[in-house]
Amino acid sequence: MVKIPVWIVDWQHECCGPRMDVADTVDLSLVSCQEHVPPSSTTDVPRVVVHQDDTVDIVGDCIGPVYQEGNLRIYGISVGSLHVGLMAYDGMLPVGRVHHRGKLWVDRHEHVSLSSTMGQLVELAWHAAITRDTGPRSSEIVGYAEGICIQSTDERSAVQPRRTDSWAFRLVVDIDTAPPQGPAPML
Repeated sequence: MVKIPVWIVDWQHECCGPRMDVADTVDLSLVSCQEHVPPSSTTDVPRVVVHQDDTVDIVGDCIGPVYQEGNLRIYGISVGSLHVGLMAYDGMLPVGRVHHRGKLWVDRHEHVSLSSTMGQLVELAWHAAITRDTGPRSSEIVGYAEGICIQSTDERSAVQPRRTDSWAFRLVVDIDTAPPQGPAPML
């Protein structure tokens, strides 16, 4: 079991997010972008390593593309019961055993991971977005402030300051990343 940080942006939760409480078993569709280390071919053994900056190193089996629209292609990478959709714009990713490093995000709209990832929610925090102005009426999120620990996603309204425009939940989910044991399933 590995405790894995997962982020949910405000609009993803407000639109389609079920209530989550610490200690719940959660079922998540996860994606990761190539903002840190793009996937590369490897012969390393499957593994998951979590870093202090909330990025996750994944060495696992990549297939795909499993979804394609315009210049976006989504590939799937799996290690144990961790399944993540890897987004690639304007390019192809290697398939087979790959190494990837990035933050994991919940995606409740594209249904792009191979299958959902289940685990136990062990920590939950609400984080205000840190933004930078990009125009007279526009801004972009450049990070998130220190989080406020809560026990349920329903507690957000009690901790969110009135004038906070953007925010995210940070979940820590205990996920089984061990490869399945025993003979391969018959197809």
